[in-house]
Amino acid sequence: MKKIFTLLSVVLITANVFAQAPQKMSYQAVIRNSSNALITSVAVGMRISILQGSSTGMAVYVETQTPKTNANGLVSLEIGSGTIVSGTISAINWANGPYYIKTETDPTGGTNYTVVGTSELLSVPYALFSGNGSSTSNTWMLKDRDIFNNNAGNIGIGTNTPATKLTIKTPINTNGWTHIGGEDSIVVTEGIGGVSASIGTSTQHAFRLNAGGLGRLHIYPTGDVVVGDNATGFFGKFTVATLNNSYGISHTGEGGNILATRMGGTSAGIGTFSNTNMRIFANGVSVIFIGSGTNNVGIGVDFPTNKLQIGSVGNTGFATNDFAIGNGTNAMAIYQTNASTLIGSSTDIVLKPKNNGLGYVGINTDAPKNKLQIGNIGSNIIGGEDLVIGNGTNAMVISQLKASYIGSTTDIILRPRSNGGVGINTSTPRAPLDVASVFSTNNPNAASGDYSYLNLSSGISGVGAVSSIYVVPDVSIITDGRVLSSEFDAYSDARIKDIIGISNTSKDLETINALQITDYTMKDKVKNGNKQFKKVIAQEVEKVYPQVVSRHTDFIPNVYQLASKIEKTANGYLLSFTNKHSISNTAKKLQVLLTEGTGMQQFDIVSLPSEYQVIINATNINTAKVFVYGEQVDDFRTVDYEGLNTLNISATQELSKLVRKQQEVIENQQKQMEFLEKRLKVLEVK
Repeated sequence: MKKIFTLLSVVLITANVFAQAPQKMSYQAVIRNSSNALITSVAVGMRISILQGSSTGMAVYVETQTPKTNANGLVSLEIGSGTIVSGTISAINWANGPYYIKTETDPTGGTNYTVVGTSELLSVPYALFSGNGSSTSNTWMLKDRDIFNNNAGNIGIGTNTPATKLTIKTPINTNGWTHIGGEDSIVVTEGIGGVSASIGTSTQHAFRLNAGGLGRLHIYPTGDVVVGDNATGFFGKFTVATLNNSYGISHTGEGGNILATRMGGTSAGIGTFSNTNMRIFANGVSVIFIGSGTNNVGIGVDFPTNKLQIGSVGNTGFATNDFAIGNGTNAMAIYQTNASTLIGSSTDIVLKPKNNGLGYVGINTDAPKNKLQIGNIGSNIIGGEDLVIGNGTNAMVISQLKASYIGSTTDIILRPRSNGGVGINTSTPRAPLDVASVFSTNNPNAASGDYSYLNLSSGISGVGAVSSIYVVPDVSIITDGRVLSSEFDAYSDARIKDIIGISNTSKDLETINALQITDYTMKDKVKNGNKQFKKVIAQEVEKVYPQVVSRHTDFIPNVYQLASKIEKTANGYLLSFTNKHSISNTAKKLQVLLTEGTGMQQFDIVSLPSEYQVIINATNINTAKVFVYGEQVDDFRTVDYEGLNTLNISATQELSKLVRKQQEVIENQQKQMEFLEKRLKVLEVK
């Protein structure tokens, strides 16, 4: 079923027939279908009837027309210019009203009309009637094409008791007046609803309110609203357009409080323009506070005591700082002076960059590669360490793994106070370098030092017996190279020793004679080259004189080759070699060099898949080359050359005794020879 909605039912009389009875009336309507969609740009069939007395009264005039709707579904026609079916307009006695206009339409352009509705002809027809001289009691006048009323009273449309100069009364949810104009057929209407009223365009055109001859308020079909002169430069649903350095939106309150927006040439602002604090609310709660007297900004706190403050600082006393964060009990603050940046806190300060501590902190560097990096490390490949300090060319490293590690691309120099010393495990160094503690190299993780003293069961009887085969000594300093000094002093005070007796020099000489001196070169050619040595072999000395041989835990160069292939596995890294690796089945650790300049590192052995492969427990190897030095052994032997020297002294003393005895024999034999020579001469004389 089709529907026709009449938007305009105002009767206008054409000027060229006004001298006679009204001959034509202008009429417009908007045509829609049953889905309320506009019927546009098509011819429609219409039958118009003028009814007398009531909406169902007698038709005193009937005509048909076939107008064409425009792009907005609007039809415009003149009643009186169609094909007359019955009656004439000129014969209508307008004083015998009321009169109604009945409209019927066929949207297909035919004569299958559908009754849409009937509307009463109100003031206009009667005013026209008055203008033709039929009545002298009406004050409506016609001048050229203008219609006017010189009555001092009010005009009512749809009501006989108008309250204002022009009062329009309609049923609820209907329009009161309509203005249609322009080539685009812009339609402006007003209407009254059950709980609201409206005025604006009913077509896809903007609605504008003017003041001073200029558009001051623009409402667009998209729902965007613009206040100001510039009706095209809007951004968002509500826009206020002003000149630069002008106010836009303002809100005034009691006491002269002013909240406003202001647009400048290069900036914009919103806030109070009186001695009033500024608050920004969310869900009724103040989330941002700007103090009018202090200009302090608070987030989540009112009346902040710092320039930018997030949360309450409680009773910490932090105030007048540039920035502060608090949780109501504790707080931290940042303050900038001409000399330095100050960071303070009522609690410990913990830095955890990137995923809870997996990132890096840089000081004077934009791209730190270490947990705390001070300065640029240049081209040095150093990453993931605890602390690194660089000057752009060289760098030093401090890292805590299973042991504390200090490394550098340059020499490391320790400069204590004047006449001071460096202490290792002591706070009172007795010399430039004082190493106060020791541990067993056979088991570095075992308790040692003072702890061993405190665990004596009762007196010295609690000390275990030392093996007579070999010794596992406590060590304070280990070096792979020489120790240079003008003098070497060893503890030898009798008061620290339990003396057993004088050594048997004869047996010592036998021991010396049993030792073998061997010519050899070192397997670590990188460190030692092909230099030949003439010294003893610990395993050989151990057979003859075990007292001077010690056993330690250390690494031997039994692998000593680059890995030919490096592969990540589920439980570590698989290293493959060109030659057999010679790693024993009982080996637990390997010494490996990953990156030049970082030194050897130790890794646990996971498994030995073959004689050419080993899997080590490593998490991240980011290097193309891996050099494997060798496995760790717990019977790495060393020789006490001082003990050999004293053995040599004892043997030399034995030799000295033998020499003296032989000297005495020689002297006696010399005397006997002299005596015999004298007797021989006497005999020769005789």
